[in-house]
Amino acid sequence: MKSERSTKILLAMGGMVRGGAETLMMHLLRSIDRNQYRIDILTHTEQPCAYDNEVRNLGSRIIPCLGLPNPWTYARNFRRVVGKYGPYDVVHAHLFYFNAMIMWLAARERIPNRIAHIHPVLDVKDLNSSFHEKLYNRGSGHTTPVAPADPLRHRAFLTSAPAAGAPLDAR
Repeated sequence: MKSERSTKILLAMGGMVRGGAETLMMHLLRSIDRNQYRIDILTHTEQPCAYDNEVRNLGSRIIPCLGLPNPWTYARNFRRVVGKYGPYDVVHAHLFYFNAMIMWLAARERIPNRIAHIHPVLDVKDLNSSFHEKLYNRGSGHTTPVAPADPLRHRAFLTSAPAAGAPLDAR
């Protein structure tokens, strides 16, 4: 009999407040097949947030990863989180420019699939600069921009480690 395990996803958010990305993630949590996907939520706060209780009631964990603004402390804490709760198949970050740090840390922890996703309120032309593209590429191994319906309001980068094979399918 074939044994199949669920896909483990680490979702990086600032906190589970009632924001746009957080609300979208709650819709996802409510509708996923929990036998197929296991989602943990990494936050940057220990303070209670609006969706925390519902997240836990849906079977997901909220895992604080503190240490900002010190990148060395944060990196050490990220590694501890992955060591304690992982291994993860996917990291999906919603932290704007801090996504680059998450992608780099996830690559160091050999998490094969990494998604850096932003919903900017600013013009995203800065993301197309060589500096930001290099940050994403360095942390991800491979970056695929996903063309949104409205490119000035939404941008996602799907990333996959070179060792993991082909990049994630963007369809």
